[in-house]
Amino acid sequence: GEGALWGCTTCMACVEICPVGISPLDMIVDLRRERVLDAAAFPPALAEVYRGIERRGNPWGQPEDGAAWEALGLPILGEGEACEVLVWAGCMGRHDPRARAALRALGAVLRHAGVHAATLGDAERCCGDPARRTGNEYLWRTGAEETAAALRARRFERLVSLCPHCVHQFAYEYADLGAAIPAEHATAYLAGLVRAGRLALPTGVGAGEARRVAYHDPCYLARGLGEVRAARDLLAGLPGLALAELPRHGARARCCGAGGGEMWLGGEEAPLEAPRAAEIAASGAETVATACPYCATMLADGLERAGSGQGVYDVVEIVAAALGVSEGQDGERTGVRA
Repeated sequence: GEGALWGCTTCMACVEICPVGISPLDMIVDLRRERVLDAAAFPPALAEVYRGIERRGNPWGQPEDGAAWEALGLPILGEGEACEVLVWAGCMGRHDPRARAALRALGAVLRHAGVHAATLGDAERCCGDPARRTGNEYLWRTGAEETAAALRARRFERLVSLCPHCVHQFAYEYADLGAAIPAEHATAYLAGLVRAGRLALPTGVGAGEARRVAYHDPCYLARGLGEVRAARDLLAGLPGLALAELPRHGARARCCGAGGGEMWLGGEEAPLEAPRAAEIAASGAETVATACPYCATMLADGLERAGSGQGVYDVVEIVAAALGVSEGQDGERTGVRA
């Protein structure tokens, strides 16, 4: 039925395993476009998402908070100005407390490495991923053209973000607008700094028994961007940590359930959230690391419902803590969720 059309998380697993190279995902998104733009027949929850993006530049329709940019500790890049790295916060980084903590950790690590980084501040709007994945091509195009213009008005060597969905948009999909934006996920960028000798990570065995950390591969990082090594390279060898692989990992990792609009359509408990949380809970790992703010929210909620005691952190938070430049990992852990 039509419900199946809106149950897809656009996780790209179907594309990954199809033996004849067919992309069911493209067909699903095309069908969604027909439902949204031609038939105006789509789940009511999406109307709120579209309204929020159009009016406030984020799917929740929340006002921008200047204090969040101030807490990040990075300058705001104005038109005509230049920096080495433009940090893209993403909608989660701007409005979700959990994601904000990870964003502050990224800012701290970049400062520690001597990287000249800046942000767009309140000029940043939604990259358009929720609109395009749920079929609202018109909203995606108008917003993406505005964002592309804002980026063209500034000079930077690399756009770096903690959100694989945002990076995927800039690295691949903004090409549909003729916009060539050099974008990289934060884990890949930091791993590059380590290889270049600009960021030295602590190594060696820490005091006491090593803490087992399970790494959850985000779909849009592992399958969408083809990046499975960087996060592992950053975690490997950190004092007091032992990386534990989940049964399904890398390009075959199980989806958290948030993509394709399911963050807003999946209800209180998205269908894929519980199976992945159960897999993690059974891993024996004390801590869960991931590299996507949506994954972090879904996994934390799922593990809490499962009664598991594992904490969920972004890889960059763990790196910042190991470097001694973080604010700690005990801040507010509730976030924006439909």
